Amino acid sequence: MRARTPTLSARDLSWRPRARRDGSACRLRRGASELAPADAPDFLGALQRLGYHAFRPGQAEAIEVLMQRRRLLLVAPTGGGKSLTFQLPASALPGTTIVLSPLIALMADQVRALEARGVTATFLASTLPGPEISARLGAMARGHYKLVYVAPERLGAPAFRDICRRIAVPLIAVDEAHCISEWGHDFRPEYLQIGELLADLPRARVLACTATATPVVRDEILSRLGLPADTPQIVRGFARPNLALHVAEEEDRRSREKLVDRTLEVALGRGPGSRPPAHASQDMPAGTAIVYAPTRKVTEQESVRLVARGWRAEAYHAGLEGPQREKVQARFSRGELDVVVATNAFGMGIDRGDVRAVIHLAPPGSIEAYYQEVGRAGRDGQDAMGLLLIAPGDLPLRRRLIERGGGDDSPPDPAVVEHKWNTFLELMRWAEGARAATTRSSATSATRARRWAAAAAATCAASSRPTPTTTPRPPP
Repeated sequence: MRARTPTLSARDLSWRPRARRDGSACRLRRGASELAPADAPDFLGALQRLGYHAFRPGQAEAIEVLMQRRRLLLVAPTGGGKSLTFQLPASALPGTTIVLSPLIALMADQVRALEARGVTATFLASTLPGPEISARLGAMARGHYKLVYVAPERLGAPAFRDICRRIAVPLIAVDEAHCISEWGHDFRPEYLQIGELLADLPRARVLACTATATPVVRDEILSRLGLPADTPQIVRGFARPNLALHVAEEEDRRSREKLVDRTLEVALGRGPGSRPPAHASQDMPAGTAIVYAPTRKVTEQESVRLVARGWRAEAYHAGLEGPQREKVQARFSRGELDVVVATNAFGMGIDRGDVRAVIHLAPPGSIEAYYQEVGRAGRDGQDAMGLLLIAPGDLPLRRRLIERGGGDDSPPDPAVVEHKWNTFLELMRWAEGARAATTRSSATSATRARRWAAAAAATCAASSRPTPTTTPRPPP
């Protein structure tokens, strides 16, 4: 039996003033009986207006630290409720909170949800027509919105920056903050403009959120945002007891396909061609699955194969036109697809809790990337599965992808290449360890170890770089 995670009831939380150097005061106390003072933000009322009656573990602590220290880097698992950490203060504090996010579909979904709760919000992105953007900027200048979600590429617009300087901005939230790190697994150059915005608004509180960030990445997030090194960091645990992870080494194409097919049927509780039940049950769960592929070509091929088998499947990758990507995202959100086959361009911020399986046809770039992707399964707390397929050919493929860089003509920094290569090897050591743990034959393990070591050496030799001292190998 799994231990039930305790939650904090709104009735057990109240705000009490606590003196600070700037003369302001705010403290969230657990189990306190006194009422919030008249001049303190009504956070408990805001919590209820947003439709919640309890905090998830860690949320109250994060909000308290943000209010007291005015700076916070929050690393919490996918589905851990990071959005409430900025939505709650934004709805209670005077002024307009700015939320920076790379996910246009997620921004639109969160704006709709907030407006349904009576919180005025909007988003600014390149997908909107010019007149609509102008109208929203005008309303923002008048202080109409409590939250404004902004895609990072909009930060260079002079009109937006001018409005931010003229209105009260109590909080700036940077969602998916790992995207600012060149050492991270999802670097986005447009995030580099965020530091300039923060410098323009020194009185605003700053919250940086991400689901995964190594110590190196966390340090770079603070540096790029211009935050002091002593900025508080809250790193939540990543245990997901409802998520069963499996690693399988299969080189034969047909064996891999059979394993994928079987995993989908078990996880979704139905076969291809069957439709999910109107009401899920323990024996026949509803839900969907995500299959991650290493390249656009493999994405298209696997999508075609699954459709031919009878699954309602679509491909999603950055090479598709914007309207097609939006169509796939919308069908996925509405529950019209059994499977989405995608590159890592799909998934950040997806708003579905009933993803029953996440399958990787090849390992992603690092343990952090794998955790974030597989963590999209089982966000509703129900049982879910993760399947990672590995093969010796994964090493040369990943090396080519790393050395290709961001896709422009400039070669990647050699130090960044080596860092990403080593983080990939960490994932492969974990995968091989998990795979070898189920193998009882030492001879089989030794053979596999020799194959993987040879693949690593050949890959490094082909790239004219020394063989790393940490080649992936299973334990004896």
